[in-house]
Amino acid sequence: MLTLASTVAYSLSDKAAMTELAAEPVPGGLPPVLVFYVLMSVGHFVPFVPLVLLHRGARAVAAAARKDLVAASVASLIGFLGYGLILKTLETAPASYVVAVRQTSVLFVLVLGIVRLHERPGRARILGAAVTVVGVALIAWLGK
Repeated sequence: MLTLASTVAYSLSDKAAMTELAAEPVPGGLPPVLVFYVLMSVGHFVPFVPLVLLHRGARAVAAAARKDLVAASVASLIGFLGYGLILKTLETAPASYVVAVRQTSVLFVLVLGIVRLHERPGRARILGAAVTVVGVALIAWLGK
């Protein structure tokens, strides 16, 4: 329930920000999604980079960057694209639809767990995935 409450809270916050940014033209004609994403990134970067450097040290961070820079860059790009699509959708779609459809990411994790990690999901997990698919299908059907 806490996860659900958190998801709803940050989705409503994202929706409010996108509605506000879409209402006024952004200086320089930049897309509101890009402006919001950059502001969020800077907001996370400023407090967390010093904390990581303090707890891990500059050498450990540099070593991790050398080792995993390409994989981290690809993951960041995919994350940016995914979150950007969610933000773009929040500009026009009801937040309740976006929150529900956003939960389909759990299905991708389930499939990746089966294919890449050779996991055997239990009945509860398979039932949860099926309920998620049915829920999204109902939203698509009833939302028309």
